[in-house]
Amino acid sequence: MSRKYYWISIKRLKIHEFNTTLRALSPDEISWAAKFEKLSELQNSATRQFVKLCSSLLITYLVLTALNSEGRLIVSFQGVSASIPTAYYSIVMSFLYLISTLSLLHLLTVMSLRTKLSGRFFSHGFSSNIYGLIKGYDENSLAIPVVDNTFLRERFAISTIISIVLLLTLACLLIPYFAYGVHLTAIQVELLRSEGLHVFEKIAAAATICISAYSGLYFILFQTPLPYKKNAYSIRWGFLSIISNEYPHPRARTWLDE
Repeated sequence: MSRKYYWISIKRLKIHEFNTTLRALSPDEISWAAKFEKLSELQNSATRQFVKLCSSLLITYLVLTALNSEGRLIVSFQGVSASIPTAYYSIVMSFLYLISTLSLLHLLTVMSLRTKLSGRFFSHGFSSNIYGLIKGYDENSLAIPVVDNTFLRERFAISTIISIVLLLTLACLLIPYFAYGVHLTAIQVELLRSEGLHVFEKIAAAATICISAYSGLYFILFQTPLPYKKNAYSIRWGFLSIISNEYPHPRARTWLDE
């Protein structure tokens, strides 16, 4: 018999984990409004954190491009010069880039949770975006072209078109972010090709390339559906046997024989 696999992304599993943890902490059903406000707080916090990290990336990029010269960062002030190998500075940049990638994935996951929750509440004339605006979590909600009105239908899908263009425009803001990783990798490749590079600098440059590549791979794999199969052992002995009113479980002998 062929094994049945389920294609699920890590992001989807984390979303499920968030929901199950929230239910476990609150035995009584949490209101939609409480969940929405909590996710709005998390989204705003994640947005601020990601913007801070992007600002740090920009500063490190400007320092690298302005001070890099023949494999070293050189700073001169009043006739006094100091320098450090570019490879050592770049490895710090790669760690910052990895942390920024984690922050971006965290933000995207929170946004997915909030979007899914918004679609679970329906009341005529109610808008989750406007609710968020009234509560002070959202900005520019009155300028978003998404309108939920069951009594009217557009003759031309203008609002849909401008919504798609708006999303694509916002997505373009991530192009410099990913270009940062490519640029950082390219600099390290040049360093490795140069002559006279110290062995520790070569190790640092190679590590920077690996960390930058790992950041991109991490971003892709986190959101890509991966094959999973049921963990029969865990389901039987870690779940069914525990909730059973009989001990041992009635099917324990069959499970052991298998």
